[in-house]
Amino acid sequence: MISLLKLVIKTKNHWGLKPLLIGSVYELFFLATNPGFKYFFAVEPEDLDISEEDRKSSDPYGPAPYYILTICLNQIKKLIHNAQDSIFIDIGCGPGRALYCSSTFGFNRLIGIEQSEKLTNLCNQNLKKYLPPQVDSKIINQNVKDINFSNLITGFDRDKKITSLVFFLYKPFDDEILKILLNKFDELTFIDCYIIYFGPQNESTITQKNFPVVYSRYINPDTPIKIYSRKKSH
Repeated sequence: MISLLKLVIKTKNHWGLKPLLIGSVYELFFLATNPGFKYFFAVEPEDLDISEEDRKSSDPYGPAPYYILTICLNQIKKLIHNAQDSIFIDIGCGPGRALYCSSTFGFNRLIGIEQSEKLTNLCNQNLKKYLPPQVDSKIINQNVKDINFSNLITGFDRDKKITSLVFFLYKPFDDEILKILLNKFDELTFIDCYIIYFGPQNESTITQKNFPVVYSRYINPDTPIKIYSRKKSH
């Protein structure tokens, strides 16, 4: 209860009262329609089963607000050719809320990357319970620094060619980690890539890697939702 209260106060101070009230209505709807979905309201890095080095570059964990997810997913569907021809990849997926929500917007190929084994196991439990049978998912318990994305997406093109990758990043990434991640995207020039980023604080790091902003919306003057896009090389 104390953690939840701290989260509400922090959100109100950061977002402002109106977005908090709107977001609260969305949260109540999500909880009412998915009563068994397990997650944590707030977890400090020192309470997660990750390395001491990773704790230094990690923010406190909190679930992506359902209000934010609906904004992001509605907009990305307008930008991509077809959600069913895409893979939705949540980097730092936690218990899988964003992955599950993406499936309700038409994505049926999902990848979650999570460095905490505890959260990875919880994500697998949630998705096993809530994902419809036609949705394929992979949940990887690994640090993003060690991921090979070309290998990771192999196997999702069995019946239809994948036309785009949609990466979801929630909360600011440490700039060093973000640079490592973007360098890994260099191996993905054969496919359209989109980055949905809630709360970026290092935009130049992204745009310098040929990912221009294609969508921008501010929850308040200091809290943006941005989508970046890079088309495949011909």
